[in-house]
Amino acid sequence: MKTVRRHLRGIRWKGRRAKILAWALVFAFLMPSANEIFAREGEQSRDNLCIHHPEHTQECGYAAPEEGLCNHEHDENCGYIPPTEEGVCSHGHDEDCGYAAPKEEEPCNHVHDDTCGYIAPKEGSDCSHEHDGNCGYQEAVEENPCDLGCTETDDEGNIIHQPDCAYTPAQEGADCTHEHDESCGYREASQGSDCTHEHDENCGYAAPKEGSDCTHEHDENCGYIAPAEEGVCTHEHDETCGFKEPGEGSECGFLCEFCVNDWSWDDEEGLLIWNEDEKLWGLGVPGTDEENPLTRELLAELLPESVTAQTPAGSQTAGLLWTFDEFPESAFEGEYTLTASLSGEYVLTEDASALQVLVALGEGDELEDKKKFLNQWSFIAPNGTKLEKNEITVEIEDLSNKTRDDVIDLLKNSALPKLIRGWTTGSVLGDVLTEMKFSSDADQSEKKIEMTKDGEKEYTGAAIWCRGGISWEKSTFPSEFKDGDTFVLKAEIPPVNKGSDTYNVYVNSNNSKDHADGKGDTRNNPDILSLTVTLKENNDRAKYLNRWSYVARDESKLEEDETVNAAIADMGNRSSDEIIKWLKDTVLPLEIRGWTSVGSVSDPNNVLEKMEFKEDKEWKEEKWAMTATGWSSEYTGDSYKWGRVKIHWKDESFPSEFAEGKVYTLQAEIRTIKQDPITYNIYVNSNKDTDYIGADGKPSEAKKDTKTKPEILSLNVSVHNIDLSGHTVTPASPGNVTVNLFDYWVKEEAENPSAENNGDILEKSDWHLHEEGGQGLLSTTTASYSTADDWNKGINEKHLLLFGDGMIHAGLWNKGAGENCRYGNTYAGMEGIVKNVLSENGFPELNLKMANKVLTGDKTRDEELIKDYKLTGDHDDTFGQQYNSTGIKNFSNTVIGTWGGDIDNGTESLQYLFDPTQPDEHKHSFTDVTGLFQLDNKGYYYYNMRENFAEFSQEGGSNHFVLYDAPATIRTDGNQSVGNFFPFNKGYEVFNGVDGSKRLTSSVFCANNAMNHHLGMTVDVEFRQPANGTINTAGGSQPMTFEFAGDDDVWVFIDDVLVLDLGGIHSELYGTIDFSTGDIYIGRAFGTHGIPSDPAGSDLVTKTSLLAEYQKAHKEGDTAWTGNTFASNTSHTLKMFYLERGNYDSSIALRFNLQPLLYQRIAKVDQNGQSLPGVKFELYPAAEADEGEGTIRCLYTDSGDRGKTFFVRPDYSKSLVTLQTDQNGSAVFLTPDGSYFNFADRGDQYYVLKEVETGNGYRTQPIDIVLHYDSAASMLSVANRWTTGAYACSVSHVTSPIQINYGELKDGMVAPGSDIVGTGDKAEGLVVAVPLLQKKSSKAWLALHGSNLSGFFSVPIAGNGENDWESAVLQAALEQAGASDTADWHLDWDEGNQRLYGTLNDLPGLANRYQLNDPNGDMHMVYGILSAQTLKNLSIHGNTAKERYASLREYCAAHTAEEACAALGNGFRLLSVDQFNRDFRSLIYIPNERRELWVMKVDQDGAPLQGTEFGLFSDEGCTAMVASGVTDEGGMLIFSPSGNQSEGQAQMVWANSTNTRYYLKETKAPAGYELNDTVIPVIVGTYSIYADAGGPDDGVSVMAGVGRLTQTMRQYAMDSDVDVTLQDITAFMQTQPGKSFQLTGWQDVIEEGTGAVRSMNLHFGRNAEVDYGLHDEDGGRIYKPFFVTETDFVRARVEQNYDALIGNQYEGASVDVNKDNLGDTDLTNLFSLLNIVVVTDRIDTESNTGRLSVSKKLTGQGMTQEDHTREFTFVLELKDAQGNPMDETLKYRIWDGKQAGYISSGGEIFLHSGESVIISGLPAGTRYTVTERQEEGWYVTPTSGTVSGEIVRNETAVAEFVNSREKPEDDDEGEDNDQDEGEDEDREEQKPPADSQEPAEPLDKKHPSFVNPSMEAAALAAETAAGAAGQTPDTGDEGLPGLWLMLGGISLAGLAVIYFTKLRKKKTSGEKDTD
Repeated sequence: MKTVRRHLRGIRWKGRRAKILAWALVFAFLMPSANEIFAREGEQSRDNLCIHHPEHTQECGYAAPEEGLCNHEHDENCGYIPPTEEGVCSHGHDEDCGYAAPKEEEPCNHVHDDTCGYIAPKEGSDCSHEHDGNCGYQEAVEENPCDLGCTETDDEGNIIHQPDCAYTPAQEGADCTHEHDESCGYREASQGSDCTHEHDENCGYAAPKEGSDCTHEHDENCGYIAPAEEGVCTHEHDETCGFKEPGEGSECGFLCEFCVNDWSWDDEEGLLIWNEDEKLWGLGVPGTDEENPLTRELLAELLPESVTAQTPAGSQTAGLLWTFDEFPESAFEGEYTLTASLSGEYVLTEDASALQVLVALGEGDELEDKKKFLNQWSFIAPNGTKLEKNEITVEIEDLSNKTRDDVIDLLKNSALPKLIRGWTTGSVLGDVLTEMKFSSDADQSEKKIEMTKDGEKEYTGAAIWCRGGISWEKSTFPSEFKDGDTFVLKAEIPPVNKGSDTYNVYVNSNNSKDHADGKGDTRNNPDILSLTVTLKENNDRAKYLNRWSYVARDESKLEEDETVNAAIADMGNRSSDEIIKWLKDTVLPLEIRGWTSVGSVSDPNNVLEKMEFKEDKEWKEEKWAMTATGWSSEYTGDSYKWGRVKIHWKDESFPSEFAEGKVYTLQAEIRTIKQDPITYNIYVNSNKDTDYIGADGKPSEAKKDTKTKPEILSLNVSVHNIDLSGHTVTPASPGNVTVNLFDYWVKEEAENPSAENNGDILEKSDWHLHEEGGQGLLSTTTASYSTADDWNKGINEKHLLLFGDGMIHAGLWNKGAGENCRYGNTYAGMEGIVKNVLSENGFPELNLKMANKVLTGDKTRDEELIKDYKLTGDHDDTFGQQYNSTGIKNFSNTVIGTWGGDIDNGTESLQYLFDPTQPDEHKHSFTDVTGLFQLDNKGYYYYNMRENFAEFSQEGGSNHFVLYDAPATIRTDGNQSVGNFFPFNKGYEVFNGVDGSKRLTSSVFCANNAMNHHLGMTVDVEFRQPANGTINTAGGSQPMTFEFAGDDDVWVFIDDVLVLDLGGIHSELYGTIDFSTGDIYIGRAFGTHGIPSDPAGSDLVTKTSLLAEYQKAHKEGDTAWTGNTFASNTSHTLKMFYLERGNYDSSIALRFNLQPLLYQRIAKVDQNGQSLPGVKFELYPAAEADEGEGTIRCLYTDSGDRGKTFFVRPDYSKSLVTLQTDQNGSAVFLTPDGSYFNFADRGDQYYVLKEVETGNGYRTQPIDIVLHYDSAASMLSVANRWTTGAYACSVSHVTSPIQINYGELKDGMVAPGSDIVGTGDKAEGLVVAVPLLQKKSSKAWLALHGSNLSGFFSVPIAGNGENDWESAVLQAALEQAGASDTADWHLDWDEGNQRLYGTLNDLPGLANRYQLNDPNGDMHMVYGILSAQTLKNLSIHGNTAKERYASLREYCAAHTAEEACAALGNGFRLLSVDQFNRDFRSLIYIPNERRELWVMKVDQDGAPLQGTEFGLFSDEGCTAMVASGVTDEGGMLIFSPSGNQSEGQAQMVWANSTNTRYYLKETKAPAGYELNDTVIPVIVGTYSIYADAGGPDDGVSVMAGVGRLTQTMRQYAMDSDVDVTLQDITAFMQTQPGKSFQLTGWQDVIEEGTGAVRSMNLHFGRNAEVDYGLHDEDGGRIYKPFFVTETDFVRARVEQNYDALIGNQYEGASVDVNKDNLGDTDLTNLFSLLNIVVVTDRIDTESNTGRLSVSKKLTGQGMTQEDHTREFTFVLELKDAQGNPMDETLKYRIWDGKQAGYISSGGEIFLHSGESVIISGLPAGTRYTVTERQEEGWYVTPTSGTVSGEIVRNETAVAEFVNSREKPEDDDEGEDNDQDEGEDEDREEQKPPADSQEPAEPLDKKHPSFVNPSMEAAALAAETAAGAAGQTPDTGDEGLPGLWLMLGGISLAGLAVIYFTKLRKKKTSGEKDTD
């Protein structure tokens, strides 16, 4: 059988015997073997049933799914409602439903006529005039050119044209002189005019109407039915409805192992083939004949014995049973179909194919062919690489010049593949492959894929990869070759003949279609082995670098096999694109270094120059070249040079994602330079000898350079993460510094410069010989430079000052002159580039008058020392590439030409660079950039790029710097030092590592394309010159300085005068200004590496002074001087302008301690201390003068001669400053140009601050405020605060050194001790500040707390021990924190600078009172610190000092001061202020009062009347009402700007002008009362609103009191140990006649018969109504502090009562408390001067009350004035009708027409001679007793001193007392009255004398309802005490509850209208005052 099988495998068919056997053999070649083709895949049935498992059983696990069931039917109970449709409403619109249809507009029928004014517009008409000889018109004629070439000329040189020449000269035209008239028909167009007709009833016009909606609502009658949605059934399944949940069931788990769904023959020999046409498997048996037939037995041997069956249970081997019924016993020809069945239980499913084979018999001969087939084949290129595609591109140099044979030879010899590779079956090569010279391939790991007609299929059998030769000899080449041609060549694998055998290797196609088409291998499809060739003409001009290496960013050598470990910030949050950009910009090398041959012989095509190869003379390594055997010997000779060339990193070599620490191989390239058709390249020769050996192990150059092997230029990189957030520092924030930052660019694509876009580096298109090394030696080779075509773009375009590097032909001022040249080694920059004074708009201006000069113009600077200075002039073609140019000067003619301006008369401001408001498409501006500076322990702000890299950021919405704790980027100083200023580069771009100390490192080189070089910055500092130019710090006195070091241009201006001139593109320079001496130092900082410690050292170049620079600018007169420096306390502005114009180092270091201006400030507040915005002031100069008209009286008590009265005269001719308060009521002194007003520059001087605009309803400050500037203390004080209420207090700005010590008590004060305060307590504890005040008499210290608006209080320091001080200071600090309206007196912690700082606002007193400024001052500051642990123990917490202070406030509010002191005392220690830097400035509080008019409505008994309406009118006829309101339940109505029109409130915005008149009138009386129609004039006065009381019989009276003390002065009136200057005052009564009000018409009221002014002594807070009340000795418990009049105008005038303050009048005076004696200074302006109008209505009702009159008079001889004013005391006792003592809480009205109040039983009455009082409202039947207290030396009548009696209804009882120095002769009356209580019933009841006060007849006969309508009605209050409370009206003035309570106390519902007069010896005659 084996013989038969071998015979069958060796048979070929003859051509004439095709038939069945022929196609069988064909398919045997075309189709894969039978054992690799399966029948269709079958499926097991879904339920797994088959003949072996016909039904489901319990074992298979099948369960059928079940459906759910519910038999519920909807009914009325389940809630289901079927849906219904909407019913139709039958309503029709009628007159009841309100519907009205809309109407359209009806047109107007008006016809225009003469009356309506309409004129129709007219169109114009054209002029008909035609030009003629009269109008002068002549048409212009163009020149007709010469056509004969005439050249002959006349004497004047004009060409004489020949007669037949066509030439005619041009003729100018002439205008037509015709003027339009009637004859020409011209008419001008007119617009016409509009019709003035207005629609009326006659014109027929009717306006359109919209109509109105129908109001019908659907009801049961209209038939409407609302649609109803389907109701939801609420039935829930239960056991009654039969509900059953549906079930899913389970699948059958049976898997049959006998049902065959698919199968494949087990045919190892591959004898069966598939016949696609017949859809049968075939078996071909050639070579049979009659002599050699095929028997059934032999056939059975050829057929498969089994199949591999696919069943649901898996693959099985199933035997076959063949049926031979269709085949004879033997046969030698014919076709037979045989069928097999499966053995055993196996059965075929319906999806399986039948087991059939078609057998074909025939004749044949034996084969001589021996063959193998290659699969998955590919060509092998000459360089040994596999061609992925069957196509190549061949570059042939000078292709167009080569013959066809030359090209064919080149293709065959070096371009076309010579090898083919593929796999074949078998595990060894075998005879055929061996004979064919095939070899086994080195790589056997590649997966083997077999191609079939159905596509790719993996081959898993035995196979081997191999390769062998191919030939192109039989290929047909094109007849000609051109660039770009593409053609196809066919290769062959030549057969090998050996003896009778032929050996062939055929190639199976890699294309499935070829197999499907029957062309599956090269036997019948030779085209398979084809190659597509494209030709390109090679115009590449190349050079090669040897022994190359990378140039690292830090200029070090980086070998190709090194791994670069790069560190990037926040790697996990960065995209791969961000990391790639960062690698390109900051990490990966930008150049490689290598050697090559140079010169015209070695480089005839100038490749090196074109590729910008730069010779590297510093590199000294041997010049070796790599070979297959290693490095060659050194190449020597001048033609071999080391140099550098730029490289670029290929994007495709970067990974799509980066993993930390993983090593990636990145590939670089040297980019080709193209100049069509030539390309220039530099290739790199490999440094590895293996790249010089071919695949056969022999030397080969196939992959020795980057042209053939680009991956040679590769580098391994690993990226690691670093956390930059932990490497930042906290900056300081100098409040007087403004930084603006600018980003510029030159190239359009360099807005965001990077290595990829070559940065913002100018192109260099010009080549010149140059100066070698900066020492004046001429080079032998040219270098590239940027000329006008390169630099005149971007920010440079059309400007003179240029940005860039290597610029030529642009002038000296645009040429770099750094430390690398002789100029930079000698001078410090280029002076004079800008003018020495800023332009009017505040920016530097180029000094164009020097543009045509050379440097300074006087040869003090040698321009020949500038490197390449000869190239700064203009280009001249005659020089070629020589080192030369023409017209060398500061700005070349070339740059002047590109600028385009007039260099002699024009200007060029640098505003376009430095003005953030001026846009430029090549500039970005960033304003108010913060965070650049830090603060050192000596108080200097500083930035140094060598210490901190500064990154600009806009994160969080603000412009700020991020300061890192390390510098970044390598400098060009050759020392690899680190530190540059590139704010527009990010930290992650410049930091790429961390050292062993975890400190950031940077190896990024600064002079590369990734750095954003071109930038600018301005720094503005407003500062003041301290005393002597020095600053007191904890470390001692320090000079104030400004120090700079850096490059490039830096210009520093002070007050717009140039004082530091460091212009030019240069290396690092320094400049220092010492304000203590005025010295200015300028020098070179290349050696000092920044700001020098000694600016006058060896690097100094120039020394000058501030005064000298101002003199140069002719500005020395603009400020005051002390020697060469500024005068103390003068204010100045420093402006620094900085540019980085080059492309190398970017350096800047700043250090300064310029003191902030600490501007003086005002705060405008109202009567409640609330801020007042929008108030406007003007500041005027003033000077001290003699008293006279226009002068302002001052009483200066803040400093100098205390108590001195003097006068100041203002100069109102010109305002110095205009101020307007902001929303916080605050304003600073700004000049018209927006700068701050400099008080110091003007020295000690007086000023007047005038209020010119105020808020509506507020009074304008009536007295101008006099200010005085004290230059020694830099403070403003108020010279007339006692008349204006304006008050100056202090604001202290505090900073500490880094180290502070705890305080200890020394010589009675706190001084620094030896114990150091820990950082933890400074940072997390709390430092509090407490001001101290020294008492005048005892010199003891008081610890203060409070505010300037609410007053200050004190805690006495009880002893001299440290505990005494700590206890008092701590208590004061806690009292301050516990109050709600006080400033936060604490210091904050500056973490970044490790120091304490703060601003202490609202301190008491001026700075000149503090011992810091005046050793003899009476004020001092002391600090204390609460430890962090103590705060923590008490849960006083917060992340900042501000938060902890707020928490302390909460703690103090919840605990008493004693509790808080006890809890915090052990953790509190004192600090000495001597360790802190402190600066004071003034805060001036200016008060304002809101104008109000109070109106009170009462009945005839004084009871308040609610619901009365009043109106305020602007005319006397009361027709123009401006405000109105209704009295509340207390009878009160307040007209106020803040009135809200509720009951008792009327909004009235009073006129701001004084003497404005209004009229008040009752417009509606309450029910049952008669209207009082009196018209009451109301005047807007200077101080208040005044009402005219009118006549004595009009039922109107007016009450006047001092009102409220202005908020700013309350601190001087409160009961404290601080200052009580205003605690006691005297009010004087003033009046002026009604109906003739004058602002200056006020007169003091003289007490009749005494010559004394009617007055009353008042004390703050004592028996107070509003703020002040009477002393007890003056009846303060009974009487109220008001003057009352029933006629005319009334007000109070106020003075200080100094006698009372020093204890001369009353007991209990605070004698030892500080106070100023104000003398007779008029204090009226400090008070609100309350006026209350009382209007009485009468109703006829009788009351069951009566009155009691008590009077006093003196008789006898020798009475003195003192006797007449002596007060006598009376005691009132009251009992009810049954004799029971009356409750002392029952109060009854007491008044005498001059004073009024309330009295109860037991109360005291004070009377002097001639005075009497009436007590009203006493119930009838009341029993009274009045007893006079015995006075020594006086006799009283009655002698018993007692009068008793009973009150009768509507009658007045009288108790008269007469006193005399003489004993009375008859005292019977006294004896009658001097009875025991038990004798009351026996004595005669007192009757009123004939002249007693009985109820009077009406005084007003016309209005009899008014009984004593003025004084009496005003004093009589409501009868019911129960209704007294009422609700306090919301006046908008929360500070006046006392006044309301007083009014409520008098009227029991809010009224008090009283007369009160006391005689005081103040003034002896009436005094006229100004209101």
